[in-house]
Amino acid sequence: MSKEFVLPAEFKNNTPDATNKWTQQLEFKQILSPFPFGSDFTPEEERLAVALEALQKDKKVSLWKLVQKIICTKPSGNNFAAELERMDLKNPKTIKEKIYKRLISIYLSDER
Repeated sequence: MSKEFVLPAEFKNNTPDATNKWTQQLEFKQILSPFPFGSDFTPEEERLAVALEALQKDKKVSLWKLVQKIICTKPSGNNFAAELERMDLKNPKTIKEKIYKRLISIYLSDER
């Protein structure tokens, strides 16, 4: 490579942080399916898989983050009936089930 070579500007920001930021943008998520080669999941199960993966990731990072989400975040107006039915959380009976329902609803809201 010659000493005069200069890397073009569009290739200078190729860092893990920049790539992660770019892939988190809504446009990227709409273009690339979480299951690009297809799956045996129903559409509700696919949405649940993405939401539960994000929940698991946040749980590993900090339990405090989950508590903050439960207290400070309001799920979207969508009630996610099919997804909650699939998780058997449509009519929660215990406090634990109510917390799970709220968390899953919040994470499903985040995915839209």
